[in-house]
Amino acid sequence: MQLLSDDQIVQIAASSESIEDMQNKLFSLFTNAESSQFNEALDRALFTADVMGFVDSKEGMRMVWPS
Repeated sequence: MQLLSDDQIVQIAASSESIEDMQNKLFSLFTNAESSQFNEALDRALFTADVMGFVDSKEGMRMVWPS
């Protein structure tokens, strides 16, 4: 069972300044949840942040090296 939607995960990942910041934001939402639920949300957020960073770097590369 997912406690956060994909949009919520994206919002948390995009607004976090570091992994620790993202962990703290998620922890504040999961105070009464099981650790497995928190870990699942953290895994999703870390993956999302990684993908967002990849997309940002590709977009930046396009700006520097236009095709």
